[in-house]
Parts: sequence; C-alpha cells; structure tokens
Amino acid sequence: MSVLVFAGALVILFAAVGAAVWKVGKGSRRAKAVIGACIGLATVGAGIWSLMPFRMIDVKAEDVESIVIFSGHTGKDVTLTDDKDISGIVECLGDVRLQRSEIGMRSGYSLKVTVNMKNGGSTEYIINGDTAVSGGFVIYKVTEGKTDYDRLLTYVEN
Repeated sequence: MSVLVFAGALVILFAAVGAAVWKVGKGSRRAKAVIGACIGLATVGAGIWSLMPFRMIDVKAEDVESIVIFSGHTGKDVTLTDDKDISGIVECLGDVRLQRSEIGMRSGYSLKVTVNMKNGGSTEYIINGDTAVSGGFVIYKVTEGKTDYDRLLTYVEN
C-alpha cells in the first residue's frame, strides 16, 4: 500500500470522526467512544502498514515503459527501454521483499532507480547496496532476496 493511499485512508477516518462528533455532540460519552475507537483503528492500521513486508516491484515487465538508473557518484544516468533489460531488472527487483524500517533523511546515494510505467505511474528507490534500500523518507529493511546492486551499477558504468 502506498503512502498516499494510507494518508488518504487516515483523512477519511478523521473526517468520519469529525462527522460523528458533530452529529452526536461534542461532550457526549458516545462521541468520546467514537473518537477513541477511530484513534485505536488508526494506530493499529499504521502499525500493520509499517510492519507488513511488500515486493519492491510488483508489476509485470510488459507494463514497464522504461527504467532510469542514475549514479549519485558520477552523475551519469541511463534510460533502459530494451525489453530484455527491463524484464531482467523487473524480475530481479520483484524478488526483493521490503519492510519499512525507519523514517529518516539521508544525504547522498549510490543509485536511484526509477521504474516508469506505461500507464504514467512510476516507482523510485535509492539503492546503496544489495540490501540497502530507501525511498523518500522511508528506509527499508530487505527481508528477502537482494537487489543485485552490481548488475544495476554496470548499466551506469559502461
């Protein structure tokens, strides 16, 4: 589940709480119970969302338009559009399972891999090694597989 979907669900949840409080009355016991239940649901949902492992890339190779690999060391990038390259990378990254580990800010990176879909969407990860992956402010723990960092690095070195 993406961060935007989770944030949207929280907005809907808090809108429901607001509507319930407005309808029932601010000081009643029932309103307080609704608020408590919604806060509890939001907390449990956030816990499940943050601890649930997921596939790094969960698409079919034929749905991918291009893959852009950018080297943070050299500033060089390469855009891969060849079906063989795309299917190899999607297969490799699709075997990697991630779990949200921590929220943090890091400066600098080795590789930024952007998978652009034919439908206009994209997925972007920072890869600093076979098991060092982050995206945005989220640092992931690799729970299964590896990113094949050396293979990805060869694209921007040549």
